[in-house]
Amino acid sequence: MSVIYLLVKIAAGLAVAAYLAIGLLLYVNQARFLFPGAYMPFPPELDGFASAAGLETRKIRASDGAELFLLLHAPQSGKPIVITFHGNGSYPESYSFLYAGWIASGYGVIAPAARGYPRSSGAADGEMMQQDALAVHDWAVKAYPGHPVIVFGQSLGTSPAIRVAAHRKVAGAVLVSPFKSMLSLVQEKIPYLPISLLLKSPFRTDLDIGAVTVPIIIFHGDRDTLVPIASGKALVAIAKTDVSFEVIAGAGHNDGLFSPDMVEKIAGFIEATSSTSR
Repeated sequence: MSVIYLLVKIAAGLAVAAYLAIGLLLYVNQARFLFPGAYMPFPPELDGFASAAGLETRKIRASDGAELFLLLHAPQSGKPIVITFHGNGSYPESYSFLYAGWIASGYGVIAPAARGYPRSSGAADGEMMQQDALAVHDWAVKAYPGHPVIVFGQSLGTSPAIRVAAHRKVAGAVLVSPFKSMLSLVQEKIPYLPISLLLKSPFRTDLDIGAVTVPIIIFHGDRDTLVPIASGKALVAIAKTDVSFEVIAGAGHNDGLFSPDMVEKIAGFIEATSSTSR
């Protein structure tokens, strides 16, 4: 056996070992990559945000018995309820600046902390988060019958929002920085691994959105590098309902969003769609 052949064989073996090690690392630690907020303590700077916005706290049971923490404000007579699903690195309190305006308009607010995140039990898991979203909706319509429901989601929260819109009666959906699917995003970023076999939480929003029949409004930054705007547009391309796509110039995945104009457009959409559904 020549030295060159031996060196090539060793190099090939090392390459295969490295490939398998990377795959194993992703498989074992993917929840930490996808749900970073679930592995961090609740930020102390968010303490008091809920009460300042006029929200109560509540816990409800998920389908498997897990406890889901909610921020809650009851709607005024005839007003809609906005169910808010937070992003992977944020929490329900992160949207207190929106809740204040919605509450002032008489809207109800229900904002769950995702499974596995601080104050909600269970392990962070994509499919169970989708099921939890349906459970939150079902609890909301029983607690406040007759009120139109709007779902709001940002980033990771857009997939549970669309799951609810696809399988339950809602008046409309507000999506901020949505993706076609987590599967497609990770495949684009790591094309050399069999992601479809490794990813436990594929968040197949693309499989749900075709069943949505109510209006959708999407906001997406044109400088978003985490969820490229092309992923949001790909989601729109397979939708079968009325979708308004708002490009936020100069905005990234989190920075540059929620200008006064964007907040006003969200409020206008909620009012218009909930009025139509009454």
